[in-house]
Amino acid sequence: MKKSEPILWFKDIRLSHLNQVGGKNASLGELTHHLSSLGVKVPNGFAITADAYSDFLAHNNLNVVIAQKLSLLSDGDLNKLTKIGNDIREVIIQSAFPDELTTAIIEAYSRLT
Repeated sequence: MKKSEPILWFKDIRLSHLNQVGGKNASLGELTHHLSSLGVKVPNGFAITADAYSDFLAHNNLNVVIAQKLSLLSDGDLNKLTKIGNDIREVIIQSAFPDELTTAIIEAYSRLT
């Protein structure tokens, strides 16, 4: 199976890409497409795909880490839910991007400037 690109440009995104980029990015793609075709100058942008996010999770073994942390939840304990949610957020923030994703993001940002 062919590996998908880690980013998609708004100019190339349509609602059919909803599962790949989420609702907001798919809407931005549609907006960009329709306004540009009417002659409105719309600055381009890009979305990081769901596949790239999955690769990020796998690269850092975060699926296992998140599952372990979520297994500690007890019914109705909102304080514990808040703590575990914060712990998961911190683990994600501290995790490294795969080299391919880092390169794709840097290249995409350089194309924007």
